[in-house]
Amino acid sequence: MTSMRHATVGKREEEKNCEDQCEEACPMTWTQRIIGYASCFCLGLLISFGSWMRFGDCMGGDCTSFGFLFSFGNCIMIAGSFFLAGPCTQFFEMFRKVRCIATITFLSAIVLTVIVACIPFDAQGGIIILLCITQYASSIWYCLTYVKMPGWNYTAADFITEKCCGCSANAHNLGLPGNAV
Repeated sequence: MTSMRHATVGKREEEKNCEDQCEEACPMTWTQRIIGYASCFCLGLLISFGSWMRFGDCMGGDCTSFGFLFSFGNCIMIAGSFFLAGPCTQFFEMFRKVRCIATITFLSAIVLTVIVACIPFDAQGGIIILLCITQYASSIWYCLTYVKMPGWNYTAADFITEKCCGCSANAHNLGLPGNAV
């Protein structure tokens, strides 16, 4: 991390981007970043899994605490990822073309879960459960967009799309077997 700090030392103030300013305001070593990430991830996972203890209440008609806790845990896990690359870099990585749909789906599911949890109605439990499943599925898909297939120029998400659906949005550009390069 000292190399990041040295890279920003010679820049004029107006040349510094958001990440440079964050690094100067709160410099962290790689070990501190890993500890911050692991702490947030574990706490978020604990809260999300702990929300399932409220699942019985949700089946009884009171899904508010389940929906809030589940979504809050996922938000803490997202915040943990900001430690690894820095908040600005991570934010822009989340909205790169390859993972934009997964990001928007995940964040929308979190917001909708909280909204639905606040408004009591008859089908609330089923909708919250569906939104929580959507949160799981989109977060898994998001993670798969980071996993590069060894020896290939595409991600695990592209591979799964190609094998399951027979199509991939990027297949013709990535040199997948059976497609023109």
